[in-house]
Parts: sequence; structure tokens; C-alpha cells
Amino acid sequence: MNKEIKKMFALPLDVSLRSLKSIDYLDLIFQADKNINVALLHAMPRLPSFLVETCMSSSDSAKELKAIKNENKRIANEILKKGKTRIEACGYISENIQEIRIEEQHSIPQDICRWSEGNQVDAILLHTRGLSKLEAFFMGQVTMKLLECCQTCPIWVIKGNVQEKNILLPIDASEKALKAVDHAGFILKNTDNKIILFHSKQELSSFVPRSLLGNIPSIKAIWAQKSKADIKPYIEKAQEILLNAGIPEKNITLKVIEGTEKADKDILKEAAGSKCGTIVIGRQGFSSDQVFVMGGNTRKILEGASDMAVWIV
Repeated sequence: MNKEIKKMFALPLDVSLRSLKSIDYLDLIFQADKNINVALLHAMPRLPSFLVETCMSSSDSAKELKAIKNENKRIANEILKKGKTRIEACGYISENIQEIRIEEQHSIPQDICRWSEGNQVDAILLHTRGLSKLEAFFMGQVTMKLLECCQTCPIWVIKGNVQEKNILLPIDASEKALKAVDHAGFILKNTDNKIILFHSKQELSSFVPRSLLGNIPSIKAIWAQKSKADIKPYIEKAQEILLNAGIPEKNITLKVIEGTEKADKDILKEAAGSKCGTIVIGRQGFSSDQVFVMGGNTRKILEGASDMAVWIV
């Protein structure tokens, strides 16, 4: 029998207590499957190179420089110890928890991405108010930089206090959506989380003046039929992926609605109404060629989510 692959997650921690909330979210998702690997990361700030070079020319300055480095290590060890204590208190196996100090080489987001991708982690968990370098970063900068740097590693952005375990998986007629489903299937195997496969049909009014909608019944019928036919194989494939991953059929719900012109608002409304604490989406949005940093549904959902986590795959 093949040994089951153990999931692995990277949790960047900083001096703020808020960054520890990523541990609380991890425990919310994996209450039924605590046999996972967790890497607690702390990226230590790097002093400007000109300052280091200047200090090395003086014995007194060199001693002070060494004191700064030692203090940074002490702070890092203290932060990582707090994180490990917290995650062990949730019942996770101590041997599966790593404490990693990263010395900054490029930028904190780049260094975290390089470590995570090099160690093949399944996701990086980022609380929106954590990961600050001397409390100077804010969510938009860090998240965008991580998404820019990490081309292969999914990023879970945790916004506020997530309390609901249900998962919303928006589906559209794209391979990006199925990639997100595949990620969710692997991650959620052996858990008891409920999954909603969701699709909101795009309104014809996105393309036709509203003043004409009542006068084009044949076009409306064609639109409705074509929309249904286009999405059906993708929803069926998404369900198949989840079932093959080991998700029980009883934990999967299908929901297709008559949507509006704003897919992101439909998704956020459904997540709130169905008490979903997590939304899983592709990083470039639904059937869009826009890059994430240029906009699209992915960014709008990330910005609009409140007390939710958004998995960007």
C-alpha cells in the first residue's frame, strides 16, 4: 500500500500576536486531521549593506552589529517558540512542527516564497495583519508581492476571525477553476468540512442593454440554454475530482444560481449566506485573461471578504 502524502503548510509569523491567528485557522480546517506538517517561519530583517560594511571597520561598531544580530535571533526564537506552543496546544504532533529562521536575502515575501517553494509546501498561510517588517507592511503590499513571487505555491489569505468551516468553491468554464478544485480535494481529504460547488450564471444584461431584455425572448432562451450546457461538464468534472480525492459525497453540495453582472458579489453573497468561512479561487479569476495585479474577480473577492479566508491557487 502506498504511503499517503502528508500535507505541509508554511506559517509566517512576526512580532504581532495577530500573526498567530493563522494557527487558529489551520486548526479550524484540520480539526479532524491533525497529522500534517507545519513550518513556522520568521524572516529576520537585514541591515543595510552600507551600514554593515561601515561597522566592520570599527571594533566597537562590529560588537554593536553582532549584538543586533544576536537580538534578532533571540526575538525570532521567541516568536517561533510561541507559535509552536500554540499549535501544540491544539493537539498537533510536535515532531511535525518545524521552527525556521530565515535571514533576509532579497525581501521578506521573496525569501518566504523561495523557502516555501523549495520545500514544496502545499500552501502559505498569511493573516492580513501579520507578516509585517517592523510593522511597516500592510495586507495589500505583502499579499501582492507574495502572489507575484510565488508562481506555484497556493497562498491562503486569512482576513479577520474565521469561525465557519464550510468551503465555497466557485466554478466557471476554465481550467483555473478545476485547478483550485484539485487543490481543495487534496487539502480537505480526511477532514469533515462541507464543500459547496457554486456557479452563478452571468446575466445577459452584461452584453445587452436592459431596455431590450423584455423584447428578445428567443435570444434569452438561447443564452440560458448555452450557459447551462457550457458549465455542466465543468461542474461534473469538479465533483469527480473531489470524489476521487476521497471527499465523501455527503460533504459535497452543488449550487447553480441566476447570477448578476458582478460575479465577485454573487460569490461573496453566497459565502455569507451559506456560512462559508473559506473561498477557494484561481489566482487570475474566472475566465479572465487579466493578471491578478490588474484586477479581476480574484482581487475583488480578496478585497471584499470579511472574517473569511481566501485560498488563491
